[in-house]
Amino acid sequence: MRLHARLYGTLNPSGDEGGSGEGAWIELPEGALVRDLLDRLGIPEDKKAVVVSEGRVLAEDAVLRDRAEVRVFQPIAGG
Repeated sequence: MRLHARLYGTLNPSGDEGGSGEGAWIELPEGALVRDLLDRLGIPEDKKAVVVSEGRVLAEDAVLRDRAEVRVFQPIAGG
């Protein structure tokens, strides 16, 4: 399965924190989970990345859809 991933903030390896880059197509096995994507992208579990697809925040155990557009954000806290 293939999906298109775009990383934002400090998770973006290009240093473009706004995420305006084109992103990349990622190959994963059928039935891959969000945590599989994060592993493939080299994002450690302690980063607690927020993954969004089709306007919905996905849990780490959510099954990804083939050809999906996925956005990966750094968690943000503040007040």
